Amino acid sequence: MEFAKIRGKSYQDCLMEMKMKYGSEATVISQTVVTEGGVMGTGLLAKKMIEIQIGIPEKQASREKIERKLQDLKDLLKQKSYASPERKKTLQTLKPLSKTLEEKEIAVEEEIEEITTEPDRVGLSFEKELLDKNSFLRRDTSTVRKDSPLIRLGEKLVREGMSQSYVEEIISKVEERLSPLDQGRNHAVLERTIEILKERVSVDSDLFRGTGKNQRKVIFFVGPTGSGKTTSVAKLAAKYFLHRGKSVSLYTTDNYRIAAIEQLKRYADTMGMPFYPVKDIKNSRKPWLGMVPSSF
Repeated sequence: MEFAKIRGKSYQDCLMEMKMKYGSEATVISQTVVTEGGVMGTGLLAKKMIEIQIGIPEKQASREKIERKLQDLKDLLKQKSYASPERKKTLQTLKPLSKTLEEKEIAVEEEIEEITTEPDRVGLSFEKELLDKNSFLRRDTSTVRKDSPLIRLGEKLVREGMSQSYVEEIISKVEERLSPLDQGRNHAVLERTIEILKERVSVDSDLFRGTGKNQRKVIFFVGPTGSGKTTSVAKLAAKYFLHRGKSVSLYTTDNYRIAAIEQLKRYADTMGMPFYPVKDIKNSRKPWLGMVPSSF
């Protein structure tokens, strides 16, 4: 097995170049994001590129060498047709060599034909080893096509920030729950994926379950910008403060997003509940004293 690296603007560009250069027997081993260029080596204005490492079966690599040798032989043999009369004597001397070259050409062509028709045990063995890892990004000739909904969904989830191992686990579960026919249907793949993700999200209908009568509880909302934390806090605060009569106060440590403090304060003022913005570590401990921390 020989190895090579291909770099391109996207994963699909790398795959296309791999197919053109090495054929269908080459297999993707891994992919990474790399940078190119930059101002004076600082990385400023550097371009992000995708780099894949591929495995090439020995016979596939040997075939390229044989093809190059064959072409060299053909070019050399063609020179016989353009020989001048003055070179007849030289050609007479080289006749045994030409005959030998012709024999080699035939032998090389037969070897190429053998490579084309016989199963490539090395390539198949390596391919099976990679397929056993159940990696959607490393499959090359499996029953799942590269343009299938499963593969497209997996690549999208990776681009959105999910770890590859977690995405592979999700895709594997989706495959188990779908027939081969449904694996080619976008809506079926999407429905099963949502179903599996929902199963992995634990939901408690009562946030105060297990909390004593006079015991306070702290619930943290943590997540990326735009994920809906502030809106969720306001809805739950209204549910427990206005509808269930609980004593609720709101706090925020978001000093990054523009108007984050003002937005949550507006919700608190509208519902008539206390609001505390935590702007520094020194004052951050005061509001939490005596409370039971809990993650949500």
